[in-house]
Amino acid sequence: MKRIKNFTLGILGVSFLSLGLYACSNDDTTKETEENLQENLQGKSLESKVSSMRIDNGIPSASSNNILVFESREALENVFNEMTQEYDKYNEVLDQKIPNDLEDDDLEDFIIKNNLDEDYTLNNFEKQFGFKSLRKTINEAEAAWLETQGEVMDVNTDPDNHFIVSDFERTLLNEGSELIIKDAEKRPIIFKYFEWGHIEISDLNTEILREINQGNINDPQVLENMAASKSFLKIFWKNKDGLIISGCRKKGKRVEYYNVQGQQIKGFTSQNNGIFDKTLVSKTKGYQWKRGKWRNKKVWIHAGITGLNRGDWKVHHNCVDVIDGSGHWKDKKRYKLEYRLHNPNPISMYVKNNSVYSYHSQGGKSIVVDFYDYNTVQF
Repeated sequence: MKRIKNFTLGILGVSFLSLGLYACSNDDTTKETEENLQENLQGKSLESKVSSMRIDNGIPSASSNNILVFESREALENVFNEMTQEYDKYNEVLDQKIPNDLEDDDLEDFIIKNNLDEDYTLNNFEKQFGFKSLRKTINEAEAAWLETQGEVMDVNTDPDNHFIVSDFERTLLNEGSELIIKDAEKRPIIFKYFEWGHIEISDLNTEILREINQGNINDPQVLENMAASKSFLKIFWKNKDGLIISGCRKKGKRVEYYNVQGQQIKGFTSQNNGIFDKTLVSKTKGYQWKRGKWRNKKVWIHAGITGLNRGDWKVHHNCVDVIDGSGHWKDKKRYKLEYRLHNPNPISMYVKNNSVYSYHSQGGKSIVVDFYDYNTVQF
């Protein structure tokens, strides 16, 4: 296995966070920012490591490496948690550097002039590993797609309408929604994710991976038939017996658009999709109609998980036992905002009708979406 990069993420975090927020446009500002970061942001020393390598998976890629390798499942979870924490800390400092009275074009001009980037930590993480992520691939495709859209966006062709909703998960996956996790014996296992579940390929058997990718094979039944004669291929079909059983949803995802006085909210509602089970994700992105085009803009938005009236929520273990909690959300002036509810305990995160909602807001317009049937309430 060829390893190009191999870091402890905590050390890496300190490294890329301390590079500064403002490129070279203002030396005094850069120095002040670096001092603030070095004083306030202390990277955690993690034993868990992540590396990168190149495999022949049948998907063209211009990056030097095209897949991340995690030393264990625990390492993957630690890297993910550290990444989200550093992203939040970095952007909290960034928020303090942007004047509160700037809006619309003046705000955009300030961001461009000072070379500000909300995704700096994510972009630099990828750069350190010579790696182009699913996140960056989707972002580039969405930017091109927006150029083709009229006043009414077509959700069915939006490349951002991907079953992997979380930008942090997207950062850890390659363009084929793949990563490698080593098992207890340190043998590398290729994981490839689909909307219905995932497959695992042992022995670094890239021949079967190429066949799947080049043939665009994504039907779980077809893959199960292939796996019957291949001991190195395993299928994990999350919803084989149905998404909803006895009034209880096990997983799902919905993306909706809501037009509000020349602005548009895109709300993501996701349950148990992607890399991590036992997880609910609410994500909000803000758009403004400018010069005949929709643009992802930095606006005041909310993202959270609540009950119907932004109160307490309930989820269910095995559709029986109730787990409840208080509604929580984030509100920031951002291009996008993500709120996650993850249960690390060995219990399921299933939902019933009217029990838990994703919460999205922009420009005084608020929306809650039922995780069970995606019924929407606006207020």
